[in-house]
Amino acid sequence: MVYKYKKEEAKKYRQSEKGKAAIKRYQQSDVGKENIKRYQQSDVGKAAIKRYQQSDVGKANIKRYRENNKEKIRLIHEKWRKNNKKVVMDHYGNKCSCCDETELKFLTIDHINDDGAKHRRKIGRKLTGQDFYRWIIVNKFPKNLQILCFNCNCGRASNDGVCPHKDKT
Repeated sequence: MVYKYKKEEAKKYRQSEKGKAAIKRYQQSDVGKENIKRYQQSDVGKAAIKRYQQSDVGKANIKRYRENNKEKIRLIHEKWRKNNKKVVMDHYGNKCSCCDETELKFLTIDHINDDGAKHRRKIGRKLTGQDFYRWIIVNKFPKNLQILCFNCNCGRASNDGVCPHKDKT
């Protein structure tokens, strides 16, 4: 009976302004952040997060957060996309394997043996752009890929698999 009383008292404290302020200070402290992160990465924490996200309250809060933070979310996704491309390009050498172009905006991934369509059929889905970069990272950077600039990649596509740079002879 004593335990139930303390539990109710603690709940009232957490809901009071003083209790909310104390919780916020803890969550913003280094120790609090580390404990929260550790909990969220645990199996128990992941299960709790999933239950919350699937609940009606969680769905409503997520929807409201997304509506109120569109620009913030867009910037986070943009940073994430650029980082994935950079990670992939760093792994494969950061330059076109044909003409040595290094401008990241011009570089793309190419299947070395011109078997991209066959590869997409094999894995059962069409991977392009950001999804392809993520797939490469998850699958530990397959060896059948290379970096080409868009010019060399398009040139190979329209010249029977041979880049016009190499066809000059």
